[in-house]
This record gives sequence, structure tokens and C-alpha cells, in this order.
Amino acid sequence: MAFDYWLSQPLQESKYTLSSNGLKKEKTYHYTSRDKAEEKMYSLLDKMGVRAVTVLDDNEDKTYICSNGVRFYIQRSF
Repeated sequence: MAFDYWLSQPLQESKYTLSSNGLKKEKTYHYTSRDKAEEKMYSLLDKMGVRAVTVLDDNEDKTYICSNGVRFYIQRSF
């Protein structure tokens, strides 16, 4: 029986990144679930006093466009 590399590796969960465009201080955060990334994004929105106006949902990625023009991106990375 041949050695199968893929079966020998433990299953890895997906990772998610939260990044923004349009803020003074742009930073990227890394999370183990999409829900945690969304919680952080909504806490940042509360601090800024704005809300997400438009949500563009692709299968793997989400883009949130805020009322002040700031964009947040939640992307799945492997």
C-alpha cells in the first residue's frame, strides 16, 4: 500500500482575514471563523458610529460598504 500524504495530515479548518480600505490605520486581522471576523467588524463599526449599507456576498468572500465609504473585506484563506 502506498503512503498517502493527504490522508496523513490532520484536517485543517479554514482561516478568515478581516481587512479594511479607507481607514487611517489599516490593519489585517486573522480569525478561525467567519463569525468572529464579523463580530470584530461590527465592533469597529460601532466605534466609528457608522453602519454597513451594502453587502456584496461572493461564495468565499464578503465585502461590506459602509455609509462613510469605508470598505471591510472578510476573505477565506486556506
